[in-house]
Amino acid sequence: MTRKCARCGAENLPEAKFCESCGFSMDAADVASGAPTRELSPRPGSLRDAIPFLTGGVDQAKARFDGWKQKKTRTETQKLREAHFEEQREMEEQQDRPKETFGRTVTRIVIGLLALALLIYIILRNPNLPPWMAQKMVNELLGRDYF
Repeated sequence: MTRKCARCGAENLPEAKFCESCGFSMDAADVASGAPTRELSPRPGSLRDAIPFLTGGVDQAKARFDGWKQKKTRTETQKLREAHFEEQREMEEQQDRPKETFGRTVTRIVIGLLALALLIYIILRNPNLPPWMAQKMVNELLGRDYF
């Protein structure tokens, strides 16, 4: 008498705990099927006679390998997609930024030099003033952190 798998319908040996084709638990299969089935015995001289678990082993290994391969290609595809989105985001940020013009550059240099001159003036005027306090005074006067 054989046991039929509830998931794939394959016939298995009566003492099998798991389906030889798909690996499904045969205890769950007994609950699902109450009908008696015909007896299945291995052919004399076959590998199934010598190694009963060999029948579904190749199918299970192939299914596991295919699943692993799909998972690997999925992660590679996801990495490529994320890199592409990152490139697009960087390009959009570059386009959204205001272009650096000559006038803007000169203005930044002049403001920096004025802040430096103010710091030097404060330090020369008060030689006993700690440098961190002079920096704090310059930042408060200019309204921004320059140092």
